[in-house]
Amino acid sequence: MPLTIVQAGDPVLRRPARALRPNEIRSREIRELIEQMKETMHAAPGVGLAAPQIGQGIQLAVIEDRPEYIRTGRRNNWRNASGNPCHST
Repeated sequence: MPLTIVQAGDPVLRRPARALRPNEIRSREIRELIEQMKETMHAAPGVGLAAPQIGQGIQLAVIEDRPEYIRTGRRNNWRNASGNPCHST
């Protein structure tokens, strides 16, 4: 069953998400959350979902390049789950 995606204005979207501890990253709870997040992502438009979007204040995201978004010439779609993702601009 897909999780509920929180709406703009929800406080969890304004708070900094906490990093996952090393023992959490491979835990059964996080693996199950990743599977629930994938299901939720597939039920909604888009190619990714971050944990704060489902009300979880942790640094976790799932990303998938869906076949309908793949340009001609690319081979495979890709899937990824990332704990403690960082980016720079």
